[in-house]
Amino acid sequence: MKICIIIIGAIRLDSFTLVENIKQMIENFQTYEITLIFVTWEPIEKTYIVHNINYYYDYDKKNVTENITSCVDAILFMNNLEIENVVKLKNGMAPLFMYQLSCAKDFILANELNFDYIVKTRNDIQIKINDIHELLNDKVYVPPAYWLWDYYNHIIPLNDHFFIMPFTLFKSIDISVTNIINMTPHCMDCEELNYRLIKPDVIINSNHIKLYKTTKVLIEN
Repeated sequence: MKICIIIIGAIRLDSFTLVENIKQMIENFQTYEITLIFVTWEPIEKTYIVHNINYYYDYDKKNVTENITSCVDAILFMNNLEIENVVKLKNGMAPLFMYQLSCAKDFILANELNFDYIVKTRNDIQIKINDIHELLNDKVYVPPAYWLWDYYNHIIPLNDHFFIMPFTLFKSIDISVTNIINMTPHCMDCEELNYRLIKPDVIINSNHIKLYKTTKVLIEN
């Protein structure tokens, strides 16, 4: 069985912690044939901060590349988007992670890569999965919701941290840049945008997935 793990996000961590997070993800799927695609922004000297959220970080690209190359199959560095010009969600934030996921999908399709399942996660968290075989079917699995706003009373929240889904479904969802731009103004936040771009009737919160926020933050300049 072939599984593609897409690791996205701005570089917020030191290289050692990045590698540890990647190795933990590999361990979850060690009995399967896996391909890892790492997507991040090019380093930028200017740091954008919106709503107290740091979108971009400066980092040592050469150091990061040298340290994670042995762990991943492809590294995609995206040109930074100008936050001021990115279409915002209703809460005023920019859903940058979706652009990175879109980039990864374009890479997969352009290179005619085929898998059985797609996993999407972030580089600044660790995911530990019990009984992974229970999650390999025609559904989309996400970690248990650790927050539930009143806004979500009628839907299952889908956070931006992790999901696993069949490759056939991944190919069918429209996460093109055009669709992201069109959908963004109609969504309250990243969770709703993530949810709306994936068929809602196949999303399941699974207690098999344990999410651990990485606490060690040390940007290498």
